Amino acid sequence: MSAGTLTLTNNSATVTGSGTAFSTELAAGDFIVVTVGGVPYTLPVKTVNSNTSLTLVSNYTGPTQSGAAWSAVPRVALNMVTAALVAQSAEALRGLNYDKQNWQSIFSGTGNVTVTLPDGSSFTGPAWSGITNSLDGKLNKSQNLNDVADKET
Repeated sequence: MSAGTLTLTNNSATVTGSGTAFSTELAAGDFIVVTVGGVPYTLPVKTVNSNTSLTLVSNYTGPTQSGAAWSAVPRVALNMVTAALVAQSAEALRGLNYDKQNWQSIFSGTGNVTVTLPDGSSFTGPAWSGITNSLDGKLNKSQNLNDVADKET
């Protein structure tokens, strides 16, 4: 937690501090994180006016609150979080694309198909049409199971 407490006013971009040192803890582009009514808010700082006054990029939309504990988050820290989120999202989308390609191979392939697993290895096995072709003619429905050998004899 950063030093002091904040007063946030609904629909206002001005934040007032008590016992704060905004001038040394924050710069334009940094963020303040505060929890109001159990809801966390991450608020970007537009300008630091003094040790006890700053202006947000946009109006605060939560309920008016005074005496709120807060944390300063440097812009670079939040940028790293954003970059990590982008990288993880891209990795997840790549996985979904591989999964889609694999299922298309399974459903539309003939004979054996090779699918790529999440770890980059591959597996070769029968496509659905290969399975249905190998089962085709094994039992004839019109024979009402008369074509199944009796194991008792």
